[in-house]
Amino acid sequence: MLKRPHFFRNRPSALLARLVLGLVFVPAASTVPTSSATAADIGVYDVLPAGLPAQGKCTDGYCEPRRGLYLRGPIKRGDYEKFLKALLQLNRGDATCQLLPKPDGNCFFTNVFLTLSSEGGSFNEALKIADAITLHTIETIVLKDTACMSACAIAFMAGRSAFNSPNFTYVQRTMHTTSRLGFHSPFIVANRDLQYSGDDIESRYEAALRDMSQLFRPDFPRRLIKQMLAVGSRDFYKIDRVHKLLAFDIGIFGRFKGSRKPFKYDLDVRSTDQFSKAQISEMCMNALFIVTHDRTDDQVRTEYDEAFGPKGFYREVFEVNDDYVMSKSPDKLVVDFGGIEGLLCVIGRDKELKTNFVEILEGDDSLKKVYLNGLHLMNGATKIGG
Repeated sequence: MLKRPHFFRNRPSALLARLVLGLVFVPAASTVPTSSATAADIGVYDVLPAGLPAQGKCTDGYCEPRRGLYLRGPIKRGDYEKFLKALLQLNRGDATCQLLPKPDGNCFFTNVFLTLSSEGGSFNEALKIADAITLHTIETIVLKDTACMSACAIAFMAGRSAFNSPNFTYVQRTMHTTSRLGFHSPFIVANRDLQYSGDDIESRYEAALRDMSQLFRPDFPRRLIKQMLAVGSRDFYKIDRVHKLLAFDIGIFGRFKGSRKPFKYDLDVRSTDQFSKAQISEMCMNALFIVTHDRTDDQVRTEYDEAFGPKGFYREVFEVNDDYVMSKSPDKLVVDFGGIEGLLCVIGRDKELKTNFVEILEGDDSLKKVYLNGLHLMNGATKIGG
């Protein structure tokens, strides 16, 4: 029996230390790199762009007409108000739509998307746009061969959609297989010709904490915040592998390199007998990797390659050894995780929801349960992005 790898150990104190140390170097009024260009171009699509991801959920065979917004270029002060004006235009100028920080419900949108193409900009402005995106249930998309970096990525993560009611919303943020999405720590460009007092530094530090605290929201994974702080402000934590899409609940569309067909996201397998051994391997490994993803990027890459890569121990075990399948039925498949003490991988079908799931168990405790889509069947190390 193998000992549990070190990345399963709980390390809350280490996480807290990294968060605190990271925030020490994130000044107030945080901004991210921008060019000297004008502010973002924000508006409503007269004609929808080609190459959008597939239409979302429909009701009784009826799909509400799709409507779209765009944001292009550096995000600067005043772009939040421009975004709200675009929303009013999208709502056909209806004055009853109160576009305020706390809308009265009349501004609830369905089947509306926002395409993002920006290298960054104002951190605070991006946070306000993100709030509006979430409040008005707007899907976020990064189109083919475009980039959404830095502050733009903050807004992207706010994407949501709904089942015809503001009370039933879900995460809906999607990038193309050739697009680029990257995160890093916010910072301020200081005037080096000025001297700052101790009071200035303290006030900026406190403001920085307030700014960063706004990232702690339900739809923004905390482990992604850790990655942002770990990478600093001069580099990017890029969403460039399939396992990162899964870990941070980001959708994908388009063709993967080497594939002739567009990626198929939906998955509906009625029986576990329909899964191949290779698919079982990928589902279990990707689910385990989501559980263990709370580490710096270098650790992620090294441990994934060593344990789950093309020649890794777990891949070899799952491909050649059937002894690890503990029980099997049309509704549930239980796999011993290659000898890792106490860990099981359960693949099953939720009859009530009519969907498939994979779950990682430690004894009787569930560490993670995810509902399956086509990504879970892929090699998590598959590269994405332009």
